[in-house]
Amino acid sequence: GEPRPGHSVVGAGTYRNGEIGWIALARGYSQLAITDAVTLDASSVGRKGLEEMALYKSRDGDITKIEHLAHTQPEYLREVDGAMVRLFF
Repeated sequence: GEPRPGHSVVGAGTYRNGEIGWIALARGYSQLAITDAVTLDASSVGRKGLEEMALYKSRDGDITKIEHLAHTQPEYLREVDGAMVRLFF
């Protein structure tokens, strides 16, 4: 990503300012696995987290919430863009 004007890095503030968009993006991404929870097509394989989401959904996991900035460590933000799907079994 691109840092906000006047900043040299993309950090928690950038993600915080885009909360609505990040939540929508994470919810949409999680739905990619839910549309075919048992078998993901070849185009989905390798997309980080989809296999895990498909497994949880196949075991009756339901998305209850998208946690925005559940963790603000820079490594975590780079890995998952600050969003985490919370599931209930």
